[in-house]
Amino acid sequence: AAALPGAAAGARRIALAGAGVLLAAALLRLLAQSAALHGAPDALDPGLLTTMLGGTRWGTGWLLQVGGALLALVGMLAARPARPAGWTPAALGGAAVALGMGLSGHAAAVPGRTALAVGADALHVLGAAGWLGTLLALVVVGLPAALRAPAAARGLAAAALVRAFSPIALACASLAAVTGVAAAWWHVGSLAALGASGYGRTLLLKLALLLVVAALGAHHWRRVAPAMGSEGAAHQLRRSATVELVTGAVVLAVTAVLVALPTPVRPVP
Repeated sequence: AAALPGAAAGARRIALAGAGVLLAAALLRLLAQSAALHGAPDALDPGLLTTMLGGTRWGTGWLLQVGGALLALVGMLAARPARPAGWTPAALGGAAVALGMGLSGHAAAVPGRTALAVGADALHVLGAAGWLGTLLALVVVGLPAALRAPAAARGLAAAALVRAFSPIALACASLAAVTGVAAAWWHVGSLAALGASGYGRTLLLKLALLLVVAALGAHHWRRVAPAMGSEGAAHQLRRSATVELVTGAVVLAVTAVLVALPTPVRPVP
């Protein structure tokens, strides 16, 4: 209990920062997409921007992402210890962002099963966010808050936070893995295409990095977490979880390259 107020306040700050960064990135993405479609000189043309946002599936996805980020931002601004209801609109905003990413990415062009692919992509984003996002909160604000508790309670507070986090991490990582396999098959189409296309080779790099992250997560789950209960174990977990988090960030960077590459499977127009 001594660690919860500090951890909740820190999680709220992370959410506010994340929503702000997402909004800024969305504006840059809009400009980049407009420049790619219309040419750099016309990228800021109001009429072309309006047509792109109102008349394309990409525009619908972009609007969902921006609307979801704004809803999350409002929810986090309203959230206080005495008013926890702000977390609900923030969660709904996060779901809208995930759906928008599916609509504005490769999933929207999967032939024959577009709705299924968009839904799976949204679940993939939510799974990855629930896994790496909660790990970020645990490393950056959760464990530090536990280690600021009274000396006799620090180890137990850290252990309680880890026990609360582990089932969420396992469930979200499993969701991301299952939906990721489905998306890989829809976008690649065959094992031969893995090595014969830039998309496939980048996907293999992502999978290799994910194996490293999964091995680190398994180490935490099987070895480090059961030994929790002391302040020293909490420090050890924070160090090893930071390595997992940094590797996860590299996975996200590779994913950003992956979603910009053409898929071997021919998309629907």
